[in-house]
Amino acid sequence: MCRLNTEKGYCSRFKALPCFFVGLDYMPLAEATVISFTSPIIAAILSAIFLREIAPRYAWVATVLAFMGVVAVMQPNAAHLGISAFFPLATATLMAIMIIFNRMAAGSAGLILMQFLMSAAAVPFLIAIKITGHFSGVKAL
Repeated sequence: MCRLNTEKGYCSRFKALPCFFVGLDYMPLAEATVISFTSPIIAAILSAIFLREIAPRYAWVATVLAFMGVVAVMQPNAAHLGISAFFPLATATLMAIMIIFNRMAAGSAGLILMQFLMSAAAVPFLIAIKITGHFSGVKAL
């Protein structure tokens, strides 16, 4: 249980959020947010692969419709995204992995304890990032 919560904290707080904010340096907030909305779509695919969950047909129809919605919203700007879309897509993938870890840890502890362990696992990484940023000399950090 502790290892899963550490991995969840590592994925969500240490990897996913920095990827999202780096992505904001390269694209507008609206586009990055729309791309990050693919997280449930990725989670559905990963749950079928790694957890061997069999989703009903209507869930897959909803997944395809959700992806079409993302494409429809991004359609005018999709050609201009390029490599900058990697960061919000990495955010969505890491958050989907966190959702898979949540599913794997389901029932192993109470919800509040699981949330606490996930956040506590991320604290050392966040403190290290903050200290590094503070002493880097870069005013924005």
